[in-house]
Amino acid sequence: HPGYIETHLHIVHGTCRGVLEDMAGHAGQQVNFADWKADVTPEDEHVATQLGCLELLQHGFTAFVEPGTVFDSDAVAAAVESIGVRALLAGCYLWDQTEIMHYLGGLESQSLYDRAPPTRERCLSQLGAELSRNKDPNALVRGYVSLYGIGTASDEVLRAAKTLADEHGVIMHQHESYTPSSFKADRARLGHSRIRHLADLSVLGENSTLIHMNIVPDEDIPPLMASGTSIVWCPFSYLSMGISDETRCRHPELYRRALTWPWERMVHEKVQ
Repeated sequence: HPGYIETHLHIVHGTCRGVLEDMAGHAGQQVNFADWKADVTPEDEHVATQLGCLELLQHGFTAFVEPGTVFDSDAVAAAVESIGVRALLAGCYLWDQTEIMHYLGGLESQSLYDRAPPTRERCLSQLGAELSRNKDPNALVRGYVSLYGIGTASDEVLRAAKTLADEHGVIMHQHESYTPSSFKADRARLGHSRIRHLADLSVLGENSTLIHMNIVPDEDIPPLMASGTSIVWCPFSYLSMGISDETRCRHPELYRRALTWPWERMVHEKVQ
């Protein structure tokens, strides 16, 4: 591949950079991040993607993975192609149980739920929404399978997503273990860690990618290592939340143990 690969980029959200002090919070802020996301138009997404792609090129990146948070994928794909970089796209905001979002403040709003309804039927129908792009082996924009994650997908949706990803030879991706509060709430709901739950559902694997994973207890490391699951860590997000005193960062250790390499392999296979 001719350049670096940005393995997790909400390409449209760069245009609100600096507006919000805390994207996961809401206290004292005039703009709710989730409301902002729900208000974007196809033109907004097209222009934001062009700006984001130009910024990527300035820093040597020629491909990125958009984690299922754009509403008009055709507008985004056209913008990507106009700049000449590569991208992976997936279905938009796929979630069907949103109780955990109450712990994530500014990432939740009724306007966002209205635009991306959290229903099982919608999730199942949209899991493969972007996979038709893969019919062209030379396409700059290709599709994969993504769930929003962080405990917002039912077991049925999780299994369906993994099955579809396996059938089409693509990656399955979701955010996980984002904040201590959401991690603790999920543990209380499940009776054990979310990673153990995903392992019990058999949805971890070499084509499974978990984003953030800011909280990684010792018990989660064996199933992650055994399954070949990949992690993409976002240092800026981790540091911006100020949780380093509350949760130990495990990613240098995990990287030394080669936990992340399957993701790198998968991305290279899909975008080269």
